[in-house]
Amino acid sequence: MDACSGFYRRIWRTIAPRAIAFACIVVLTACGQEPIATPTAAPTRIVEPHSVLPAPSSTPLPIPGTAQYLFAFGHDLLYPTGLAVDRHGNIYVIDAGHQRVQKYDANGTFVGMWGTIGGDDGQFVFRIVGPIPGGIAVDEQDTVYVSDFYDRVQEFTAGGQFLRRWGASGSKAGQMIFPGGLAVDGHGAVYVVDTWNARIEKFDRFGQFQLGWGQRGGGDGEFVYPSGIAVTAGGNVAVSDASTNRVQLFDADGRFLRGWSGLRGANSQMDYPDGLASDAHGGMYLSDNGTDRIRQFDSTGGLVAQWGGTGISAGEFIVPGGIAVDTRGDVYVADVIGGRILKFRR
Repeated sequence: MDACSGFYRRIWRTIAPRAIAFACIVVLTACGQEPIATPTAAPTRIVEPHSVLPAPSSTPLPIPGTAQYLFAFGHDLLYPTGLAVDRHGNIYVIDAGHQRVQKYDANGTFVGMWGTIGGDDGQFVFRIVGPIPGGIAVDEQDTVYVSDFYDRVQEFTAGGQFLRRWGASGSKAGQMIFPGGLAVDGHGAVYVVDTWNARIEKFDRFGQFQLGWGQRGGGDGEFVYPSGIAVTAGGNVAVSDASTNRVQLFDADGRFLRGWSGLRGANSQMDYPDGLASDAHGGMYLSDNGTDRIRQFDSTGGLVAQWGGTGISAGEFIVPGGIAVDTRGDVYVADVIGGRILKFRR
């Protein structure tokens, strides 16, 4: 990792969270909301690779599998964090720095956006801290679910129309504190990473609490700082834990199945794992926040491939966050500090 990228990482994990959280509090206290933009504000800005590539930031890893970098895109993104892809290939992005959600098609073309800063219906406050509390998911009916700093989940249509909200601040069943990642299974159940309470909660598609599991600790079925979540093709639930550098797998009722942290190959230990996604074949993808790499696992936790590195060139990241996989198996990654979304093909 070079000095420049190390500086950005320190800013992201120390100064930036406090500064942006303070700014959000000031704005909310003073005026309640801050209009940001409209869907017709500007044309799509495609982020192109630099013409002169910097030297590689790290030694290539001895893992055979990698991914083909396709392109990057972004429309005035500031700290893009969570990602979700619907059945039509549309991409939904938490634009955390602007307190809104943006929507793109599979070609990276900007479609629209919604949200302003605030605690009312259709507004957001995304607390910028890594891994980032706040998540986004889309179900098979194209309902978009978004969690944020106000300890709630909001539902929207694919066009951004507010539908309902549910959740409350606290530690009782159905409550949450700093919710993180979201995932939806094939039956419409919504899984919420209740980050501060170190647990997972499961709701039906109308926000009715069904069950929860987990507690603070380092044992099986326990968490310290859970962040990412994904439902596998078989209906199991994978959860990443940034503080213990591991992934755990559960069934749909919260029963622990297995966990893993150490990976095969040199320089392959997890470091601040964040976003999780799954594909149609049982594979899982992890954005490794501390090493600026993406890792792909098979259904048993075996490492299949990894790619990326620290930088702003094609296929590189500075703090990868949310990750999503479309129906073709293409992988989308939010480059948080780089302010762009990168697309890869496996």
